[in-house]
Amino acid sequence: MKREDLIKGLHGLKEVEAEEWRQAVEMYPTCEIILWHYLRTLYRNDDITFEQELMRLGLRLSDRETFYRFMTKSKVEQAFPELAANTGDWFDETEKRSEESKATLIDLARKLKADRLAKKAQREAEKSVTEEKEEEKPNLDSSEEKDKEKKVKELIVAKKYSEALEILRTINLSDSRKSATFAVQIKWLETIINNK
Repeated sequence: MKREDLIKGLHGLKEVEAEEWRQAVEMYPTCEIILWHYLRTLYRNDDITFEQELMRLGLRLSDRETFYRFMTKSKVEQAFPELAANTGDWFDETEKRSEESKATLIDLARKLKADRLAKKAQREAEKSVTEEKEEEKPNLDSSEEKDKEKKVKELIVAKKYSEALEILRTINLSDSRKSATFAVQIKWLETIINNK
């Protein structure tokens, strides 16, 4: 990754992929803001390696509360409101904060996991609604079709393959599972007829 691309990515002027952020983290291991961007990109992409990377790299996070706000906000400036107003030393500001206001890494991981699981549950609920709609489709398999299927079996046993093939082609193939089965049977019958 070029230095100019990295700077543009840090300022939000360029979209940077997670792999490029990972390379930048390896190249600049002490630059925490690059690490933040890498983890946020994994989180926003709903990457399955997010939790592993958070646990692996979490020891490098010096201010977890600010990191959490950075993860949940879209702009970097919104994550650092107290630093913009502060004229003193950054280390003095962090010492003033109480231990109660600091979120631990475990709490952060739980919050982020709960958010991701909520999104996953929403997607699954939407998926189940579409599956229910598909199941509500009327079953077009009538007794007449069942009779035809029995007739086809009888014709195959009697080695009347041409007649069985004609009946199979006329059966309504509305059910996709049966359609695949009938397609195999039709192919099989065609092969037998052509090899005679």
